[in-house]
Amino acid sequence: RMYRVGGGYNPRPKDFLNLEDMRHGIYYTRFERLDNGQLESSELDVNWLHWHFKSGEAIHSFMDYTASEERLFEEFEISPGVVLPVGHYKMDRHSIRVGSARKRRVSGILSVTWGDFWSGSAQQISGSVVVKLPPRFTFYTKISQTVAKLPQGNFTARVITSTLNYSVSPRLTFSNLIQYDNRSRNLGLQSRLRWTLKPGNDLFISFNQGWINDPGSNLRFIAQDTKIATKFQYTFRF
Repeated sequence: RMYRVGGGYNPRPKDFLNLEDMRHGIYYTRFERLDNGQLESSELDVNWLHWHFKSGEAIHSFMDYTASEERLFEEFEISPGVVLPVGHYKMDRHSIRVGSARKRRVSGILSVTWGDFWSGSAQQISGSVVVKLPPRFTFYTKISQTVAKLPQGNFTARVITSTLNYSVSPRLTFSNLIQYDNRSRNLGLQSRLRWTLKPGNDLFISFNQGWINDPGSNLRFIAQDTKIATKFQYTFRF
């Protein structure tokens, strides 16, 4: 079962720091097992300050506070060689997140989170950049890194994601996504073509390729899975 309760206060000031709107809120979410009503997880989110400026820039969070509880009913390997034991975990975390206006040719978001992390602590930092070259190209890349220190062991998790979209015309587009994470050492590519014959009728061709990083070389990748799939979408109007 899931329970959720909360509320917010979102004023729209007229002449204050060139602000368009201000958002503040507190929300509580709880999940319980259906068989015995025992707590599985809960989260209390306190959003002190979310400000959006008329220029498009935003402070998405400033010292936001999250108090969460997680109950593990069996051991969980959170990272290779780092196993969390069965138990009840309480975590208090804080975050700051700021971003520039998406309307700009180059925009970005920076996020920092720190505090408790399962049985220990962790700091996470992530940053993303979007570059637009209208009307053809859009490039996006995001790097996220978590440094965790636990009694069961320390680890660093790093994920890099990039997308490149190219529009030949409004009816023919190419989308490409590539992602790598240092824990699984997997590199994946998904490339998709979308051809709109007419509104509602679309042909999709998807190509997926996976590689595994050779443990003996940081720069060598061995090809794994290769998949090609097609889909045709037809809309019938009557």
